[in-house]
Amino acid sequence: MQNEENYLYKELVYLFQKDTTILNWLDRGSLDGMWFWDLETPENEWLSPRFKEIFGYAEDEIPHTSDWWKQNIFEEDLPLALENFQNHLDDPCHPYDQVVRYRHKKGHTVWVRCRGIIIRNEEGKPIRMLGAHTDVSSLKRKELELEKSNQSLENFAFMASHDFKEPLRKITAFGELFESEYRDLVDEEGRYYLGRITDAAHRLELLVDSLLGLSKLTEKELERESVSLGSVIEQSINNVPAAFQVAPSCHTKIFVDAVLLFQVFSNLISNSIKFSDTSRPLKITISCKPFMKRENFVEVTFSDNGLGFGGNDFSGIFQPFQRLLPKSDYPGSGLGLSICQKIITKHGGIIWASSNKTFGVSISFTLPRSNDEKDT
Repeated sequence: MQNEENYLYKELVYLFQKDTTILNWLDRGSLDGMWFWDLETPENEWLSPRFKEIFGYAEDEIPHTSDWWKQNIFEEDLPLALENFQNHLDDPCHPYDQVVRYRHKKGHTVWVRCRGIIIRNEEGKPIRMLGAHTDVSSLKRKELELEKSNQSLENFAFMASHDFKEPLRKITAFGELFESEYRDLVDEEGRYYLGRITDAAHRLELLVDSLLGLSKLTEKELERESVSLGSVIEQSINNVPAAFQVAPSCHTKIFVDAVLLFQVFSNLISNSIKFSDTSRPLKITISCKPFMKRENFVEVTFSDNGLGFGGNDFSGIFQPFQRLLPKSDYPGSGLGLSICQKIITKHGGIIWASSNKTFGVSISFTLPRSNDEKDT
């Protein structure tokens, strides 16, 4: 192997054997603890000083046994660690790598990324396991704070949007009633102002409904099923006034919430129609291929020959209320693509855009393939 032939690798192995300070530096300087487990005598496990330190203990306060970590890891996380251990034991290619929680001596939670590798003898029998810890508590705390903050904002948006609907309905209803009953009693300028009020109320209703839909997406549990991507596309394009070209590869099986995915395609089609180029008939192309960065995902590209956008950065179009074309010319809530992004990320996928004023817009996103599709 290449490592074995490299003189620096050989020198490093020799130094590990000769000088224990290098191992100690690795334990304290690069990692947050190491452990070395005797699989032949499973009650024996060496736990490094740094291992004990991140949980608030001195060197002599934790014995070198496997019982300690099994007793101090969160009960809910122990099955995950044991399952990964068994999977790695059965198949060396399966990584022993997970984030688990431990109890600190003072009572608070320590989040640890725990990785390990089983060492086998010449006959292939597992005899030892070497592992390393990385303390990810600060990252986890920030992640939980962000989730809590996002949840609070979404709850506020839900409640505010819900409360807005009642007065909005009254504005719209009374505006339409006034226009019907008293239209002839006001001059042309007055009718113009009344029309503007009614139109604004309708737009605000659309915006409130979209905000409610966006906030509900966070709470909604995915109702996943194995479906043909092509069948969802066919339902979406039914009776749409555009020329469609759907690649045969789009009939792959995916594991998704079909109702939410239908909403993604409906929003994209609606945008294509809204931003179509009147100088040419609207044409929409949908293509699919394996996603190279994740084996169990498929990449879908939705392209049209509409107006397109200038510039190179299109990340903003997925942000709520962000527009690349004037609102006065192209009305709408400005939340359609934000909802698409929410649905795709809820499925564990990603979404991105590209555009050219000559060739229109392309929206690409990834979706999880179903297990029966991966087995074929």
